[in-house]
Amino acid sequence: MLVPGLKFSASIEFGPRDSFSFPTHIIGFKTDHYIIIDIPSKAREALLMRKTDNVSIIIRGICNTKLGHVIAFKTRILNKISRPASLMFLRIPKHFISKPARTDERFSFDIPATICEGTKTYHAHLIDISISGCALFVAGENELTLSSVIEVESDVTNLIKQTIKYTIANIQKHKDGHKIGVHFNQKIEMDDNIKRKVLELAVNSDSL
Repeated sequence: MLVPGLKFSASIEFGPRDSFSFPTHIIGFKTDHYIIIDIPSKAREALLMRKTDNVSIIIRGICNTKLGHVIAFKTRILNKISRPASLMFLRIPKHFISKPARTDERFSFDIPATICEGTKTYHAHLIDISISGCALFVAGENELTLSSVIEVESDVTNLIKQTIKYTIANIQKHKDGHKIGVHFNQKIEMDDNIKRKVLELAVNSDSL
């Protein structure tokens, strides 16, 4: 399950309202002893003056399986070193949580997006996606209407075939903007590129 190079999202829990998250990957492990993860440069700088020994850490990631299993575990930091490389040693967890990511699942996250309707353009956030549709959030007011066909540009939708049409299925008014529900004219194929992208986004947003 844990193989070198496997990418993860790590969240160190210093206290109830004090946590620090960073992307990392598995360097290696010693069975029944410890797991070694990489500390990227930005995380190294942020943690320079923080005590991390015996602090709780939550790890979430995606296994390199055909189905794309999402795994997560909570453990404690044994120690960290800066030479010969910036590494963190974690206690082997007692329990792992693992579940397959179903292709029909709705994945939640929050990434920048652009909505185009005719000559109008709106800055938005893509907040979830499934094989049959997606949802976006537009801050403030807009002139989008039900049943309109729109274009959506984002890191995720740019991976979807251009033959897919996006139709506004519902509009929900919120205090600070509008949630736009979008229906695809046909179910999209969750190929490996799309699945890995949405899984990584969902894992990093802690929604899985």
